Amino acid sequence: MMEPSQPVASALPGQGPRIVLTHGGGGEGHESATHRVVAERIAALLGLPFGGACEEAGGLAASYLVPRNPLSGAGEAARYGIRGEGDLFGCWVPHAWMATKAIVHPLVATDAASPPGWSHVLAGEARGLTLDGFAAFSSVDALVAGRRLLRRGAVRIKPTGADGGRDQIVVRSEAGLASAVEDLCLDGELTDSLVLEEDLESVKTYSVGQVRLPSRTTSSRTISYCGTQSLTPNNDGAAAYGGSSLFVVRGGFDALLSCALPSESREAVEKAVAFDGLVDRHFAGLIASRRNYDVACGVDGEGRRRIGVLEQSWRVGGATPAEIAALEAFAANPRLQAVRARSVEVYGREPPVRDDATIYYRGEDPRMGPLTKYAWADEKI
Repeated sequence: MMEPSQPVASALPGQGPRIVLTHGGGGEGHESATHRVVAERIAALLGLPFGGACEEAGGLAASYLVPRNPLSGAGEAARYGIRGEGDLFGCWVPHAWMATKAIVHPLVATDAASPPGWSHVLAGEARGLTLDGFAAFSSVDALVAGRRLLRRGAVRIKPTGADGGRDQIVVRSEAGLASAVEDLCLDGELTDSLVLEEDLESVKTYSVGQVRLPSRTTSSRTISYCGTQSLTPNNDGAAAYGGSSLFVVRGGFDALLSCALPSESREAVEKAVAFDGLVDRHFAGLIASRRNYDVACGVDGEGRRRIGVLEQSWRVGGATPAEIAALEAFAANPRLQAVRARSVEVYGREPPVRDDATIYYRGEDPRMGPLTKYAWADEKI
């Protein structure tokens, strides 16, 4: 198996010596273990030492942070020295809600409940880039939104704090809607904000993203990609995320769009790139060096083909091992312009793994059971 090379301490342009640290990665499960390996390999790519968890580090002023979850607020920016993309792999947002899937959809009414700083303009301008849906911050608004969407078919309800498709519910009637919303409440109040969205059949989910690492030359540390996600049976036989297969290019989204992409893939990229541009325009101060968008293509309740951005992920995600495999391939071959990269998650004990793959986790997860996660890149396009 490929192992990360030993990093050599160095300095990025215009900065003093730095160290790579994780943030919020405690615990014994597969997510914590994967998070640590991600940070170790990013450190090797940057030629910096890996110092473990920032919670255990003595000083943070000279750190490059790899947070497990988005950072938010002026206090965290000051505490961790976050001034720009060169300070973290992931994102910092002025308000925590900006890093959730709530931003993809508008409120059901202009006077609906909303968090401080909510942008009414972004979701309005994103119509045509997303599926039909609403964000809801109260049970009353969730019920109004759900009833409106049910007129045209089934509705998918998604807590905005959940990831990986977890805790989602599909309802097909007002009674089902009322029961689902009630289950998501405590003393009549939502325990998390919700997205209510048209449910699609025969869905194919695309991943469109970009990673920008600190570098002397922007292009050599920027990658952009489009790919698809797969499902796999978990240890209980239920469908779970099984990995991502990516076509990755060196450079920005313009380099990706200059390639001969299949028509549906191109449409997914164009919608994700347009949404990403709206986010930058309307979220002043957003810092995001890792950007990933899920774009779904399927058939709605009226039999129409629909394609739209589902949600964003600006933190370490399921596709990150594949992203890192591509970055490592580009670093090893400066002439390389495009690669295929793959991340795989497979349940069960000791599944076969490619000899050229990097293992991110192999073990008995306390919650998920036996699980193996690995990634690789292939220069053969």
